Parts: sequence; structure tokens; C-alpha cells
Amino acid sequence: SFGVTVAACSLYAACVLTERAGIISSAGIYSNRNFREHIEFSTTVSVINIVSVFGILLVVWYLASHLSEMVREREYELISINNRLEKIQAERTGHMLRTTHELKAPFAAIHANSQLLLKGYCGKLPDNAYDVVLRISARCRRLTNEIQEMLQLTNLRSDTNESLQWRKLDLAGLLKWSIVQVSSVAEERTIEFETDIVPVSIYGIEDYLKMLFVNLLSNAVLYSHDSGRVRVKCYRADENEAEVIIEDEGIGIPGEKLPRIFDDYYRTDEALRHNKESSGLGLTIVKHVVQTQKINLKVESQPDSGTKFTLLFQSDRQKMNNTNIRGEVQYGIPAGC
Repeated sequence: SFGVTVAACSLYAACVLTERAGIISSAGIYSNRNFREHIEFSTTVSVINIVSVFGILLVVWYLASHLSEMVREREYELISINNRLEKIQAERTGHMLRTTHELKAPFAAIHANSQLLLKGYCGKLPDNAYDVVLRISARCRRLTNEIQEMLQLTNLRSDTNESLQWRKLDLAGLLKWSIVQVSSVAEERTIEFETDIVPVSIYGIEDYLKMLFVNLLSNAVLYSHDSGRVRVKCYRADENEAEVIIEDEGIGIPGEKLPRIFDDYYRTDEALRHNKESSGLGLTIVKHVVQTQKINLKVESQPDSGTKFTLLFQSDRQKMNNTNIRGEVQYGIPAGC
């Protein structure tokens, strides 16, 4: 600042004047007696020195203040741009929520009415009509699921840490509830759940964990072969950690494609051939929940051998508040493959 520059100039001038007056001893390159004998230290030389240093310090002050002003202006500009982007993102999120909510009700009504027709509420349908209504029902269910996942993902991205409701939860109960939610799809494919669930308590967000488990279990069922098995384990890893394993015997994922499975709308070629109804948002939702809940997730998979998701939860509330602990995702190949 200008005040610092004036103070520096004043101190330098005071040093020169007190040295000239003999109050303090001289120092520097001129202190050598042989050298000083050949130089005349006049008042003019001292004034020139002082003025030169004053000029240099003033130039440095001007440049520093000018650069500081440029940095402040740039900072204000970036803050303004960031505020506009946040406003645009909020408007976009609100528009998506309104649109998806408006779409959800009509598709749900169409699906419900098509189910009534399929069950013979209006009499027996001809075979051709039955096939058409069956396709309508299947498409409505797919679109309804996609809309639901879009709503979930939008809510996950728009929620702030202050709005999240953390509380003590029964992890085993959440898993059992999630299995019930996907049991109808599993029954259609004659897929059996093999469970080994031990009661464990953790701190978390109930709605988020339900989304997490339902999406992982749905994927395990949808990408399993008919009459396959899905294994679900839950146990306490140690005093402050709980572990959940969800493993299927399905089509698996090639190793080079594992890092992309959490991208929005990404689906492998193998997944597209096996199941055309998925939206590609399920694992994106899983990743957001993992990061929010600070869960360590490990994915192991091998083509035609199935996929294994291992989740490590912190059950200590104080550790959950530790900002150094983050939700992480790791990839690998199952042992023995």
C-alpha cells in the first residue's frame, strides 16, 4: 500500500541522514577506507540516492497497487459469473423437476389402466390387442422408472449439506426393505436372493440409502441370467465400520469399461444386449450417494462371471463429520479370476 511505501522511504532517508550526521557508523560497500578515500560523499550524492530510492519504491508501489486492483476486479467478475451460473443451474433444476413431475402422473395412469386391461377388467382381449397393451404397459413402466431416476438424481445434485437429515439407521432393515422392492422383478426372472444379514446400526440419510440399495439390487437382478442368484451380506467389519456386499452371477463388466459405469446414461454393449429397458442413471445415483454418505465402494467384475459391489460404512458419527474422510470408488477383478 501507499502507507507502507512512504514508511519504507522515510526509514531509508532517516538511515542516510543519521549516517551523514555521524550518529551511526557507515556500512555497506563504501565502508572500506581505501575505497572511500577516492569518493567524495557530498550532500548532492546523498540527495540523489534518496530521490532514486524514493522513485524506485514509488514505481514498485504503483505496479503492485495496479496489479492488486486488476486481481480484485477479476475476482469480482468471477464472483458475478459464478452467481449467474448458480442462478441458471437453479432455474434449470427447477424446470426439470416440474417437467418430470408433470410427466410422471400421466405415465403412471396409463400404466395402471393398461394393467387393468391386461387383467381382464374390461373383458378378455384379443391376442393382437393383448400384445399391444402389454407393450404399452412395458414402455410406460420403463418411462416411469426413468422419470423416477431423473428426479432422484436431480434431488441429489441440488440438495445441500445443511438440508440433509442424518440419523441412526438399521442397515439390515434398509437392506431387507430394498430386497422387497425388487422382489417382483426377481420373481419374473426366477432369480433367488441368498441373504446373510446381521443387524448393524449406522448414521446416514434414510432416503439416500434406500436409493443406493434399490439401484444396486435392481442392477444385480436385471443383469443376472434367468434362474440365477444374488447374494446379499451385511455384517460389522470392526467397531466403527459396517460392510455390505451385493454380488450377482450375471453378465459382468469388462475391466476396461469399469471406470465409466458411473457416468450419466452410460451402458456397455453387453448391458444393452442383455437389457434394453435400463436408463443408465442407476449407478450415477449410486455414486452420488456414496460421495454424500462418505462410503467406500469397491467394484469387482469379470465378463460372464458376475459383479460384486462391496460397501464400507462408517458407523461412528464423529468420523462421518471428519472432512478428511471421503466417499471413494475402487475397481478390480474378483480374486481367483
